Amino acid sequence: MGELMGKLRDLDQMVAGRSVQALTSENITLKRRFQQLTREHRTLRERLEGARWNLRFADKRIADPEAQILERLLTTPPDTTEVTSEVARSCPVCETVFTVGTATSRQVFCSPTCKETNRQSKPPQQTCPACQTEFTTTVGQRRIYL
Repeated sequence: MGELMGKLRDLDQMVAGRSVQALTSENITLKRRFQQLTREHRTLRERLEGARWNLRFADKRIADPEAQILERLLTTPPDTTEVTSEVARSCPVCETVFTVGTATSRQVFCSPTCKETNRQSKPPQQTCPACQTEFTTTVGQRRIYL
């Protein structure tokens, strides 16, 4: 860029009249373009630096849990204890026996599939107040408020 600026200065001294004005305006245009490219370069350099910093930070965040997991795997012996009745449960949908993490766990179903199967609506059985026969309906019972 500096070479071009120098050549423009040399031509400015050699040529007179209208061509000097044309060269001057082109010189100004080139200077503005140079400033714009410099700003864009600075912005891209800052973005690249930020992306590299984010990558290093992500690597550190991933490396710590990986190290902890590996340390636990290497230091704890495999669990050979039998399952206690407190953590053994029976799924109400498929009646499979499964284990939960702790005795205070609120897990009822053995899998998300069984949980979703249980959530599907079953039409309620109702009794006709007039003839006492049972029938199926999709509408809930009317509530009687006293």
